[in-house]
Amino acid sequence: TSEDASTKILLSFGDIKQPTLLSQNDSVYAIWNKDTEEGKYSFLRRSTDGGDSFGKNTNLVSSLDLPGISVSNKNVYITWEDYLKNTMGQSYNGIFLMRSIDGGASFEKKIMLSKNDIHSVNPDVASTAKNVYVVWQGMPKRDSNFDIYFTSSGDDGITFGEPINLSNNIGNSDLDTIEKGSINVIARDDNVYVIWKDDN
Repeated sequence: TSEDASTKILLSFGDIKQPTLLSQNDSVYAIWNKDTEEGKYSFLRRSTDGGDSFGKNTNLVSSLDLPGISVSNKNVYITWEDYLKNTMGQSYNGIFLMRSIDGGASFEKKIMLSKNDIHSVNPDVASTAKNVYVVWQGMPKRDSNFDIYFTSSGDDGITFGEPINLSNNIGNSDLDTIEKGSINVIARDDNVYVIWKDDN
């Protein structure tokens, strides 16, 4: 787009972090984190006219860390990492997903995709038709190197299979993080593609 034809729209202001943008047909979705006096929150705004205008802010949950977003038809999927504590009081990160079935107007309750109490970080998500794919970095055991984990759903994100260790090696496997602008998983028809780097 030429500079004369471009339009700037203020979606939010203040202490904004980790903005993410996605479009499908005439729909555009923007999510970001914002620090407020009440705490840290994550917001979504959507446009249904190709970005000419945006609706009101939707407050998702408190601070989605490194959020990823994917859209398939009217389904919107958002995945992120969150901080937790296990029964021994040890801190770790888990991978979560929530979905909308009305184009992002509302979202269902979040579900946890990672299955252990050891660090899982840097999620990414892709979707096509009824299929949803999520990848992330996870430690197979505490204080080990990271591996790349993958899980999928064939029913619009209602249920997911057990996570699979894709890299499964003694080196460190890295998704390079969404914060750096990387796309680590894409889906086309019945095919899904995952990319990462290994330090062996």
